[in-house]
Amino acid sequence: MNKNNKTARLEMRVRPGDKEKIARAAKRSGMSIAEYVVHCCLNQVPKAKPPEELWELFNELYEIIRELSAEKQQKLSQLILRLQEVI
Repeated sequence: MNKNNKTARLEMRVRPGDKEKIARAAKRSGMSIAEYVVHCCLNQVPKAKPPEELWELFNELYEIIRELSAEKQQKLSQLILRLQEVI
């Protein structure tokens, strides 16, 4: 969504507890509250953004893969790619 095209304004009232839940969900997704709400309303509920530590762990796994046989490297690489798709 291009920010320059945002000319319409939408306001809503929610319970304080609901606002906090929405804010946490938006943060997990790496979005602002407004972006998150718009995506949800358009049936495009975003997935939670994985923590940075996960990508560091994947990098460590790829370092270990180099020490394996070619067949095991391929199998483990495919499993890691499947994990990344699930996340």
